[in-house]
Amino acid sequence: MSTLANQLAAVEREQVARAIRLLLARPLLTEATDPAGFELVRRRREPLAQWFDYTCGWSLVVEPRRGYARLTKVRADPDGSRPARRARSGRAPFDRRRYVLLCVTAAELLSLPMTTIGMLADRVVQVTSADRALAASPVWCVSAATAVRSPTARPTTRTASGLPPTRNAT
Repeated sequence: MSTLANQLAAVEREQVARAIRLLLARPLLTEATDPAGFELVRRRREPLAQWFDYTCGWSLVVEPRRGYARLTKVRADPDGSRPARRARSGRAPFDRRRYVLLCVTAAELLSLPMTTIGMLADRVVQVTSADRALAASPVWCVSAATAVRSPTARPTTRTASGLPPTRNAT
């Protein structure tokens, strides 16, 4: 594969990841409210529809002539008997916030060919920082990413600034 083809594939992955984040933030997107966002979703509707269907079981409807894109987050056949569960906290089922953060994390993973747990955590914090309802602390991101990486790995703690805590020399 040529360098140009690699660059085009990387641009497409980044655009799909950006469109995923956009649709997760605003499931009903109209051409009147966000023309650039709507155009991005319209151009990448096939990979987006496949990603949402495969990853979440959601359907994406894009109507270019009517000027809207709608992410339907409800399945036709809901199955509440098998929700995603937390690794800790008594294996409690995921709440809405955790599902959205899981999707944001998956979108960030899709946008990069290779990453580290720390870089992934930093990107999730950066993407979700604008939304107060979703604002994820670095501690949550690192612990979630560590749980995904390995159930036996020890999470690294970070302060609110994202730096490791300093130890007091006594």
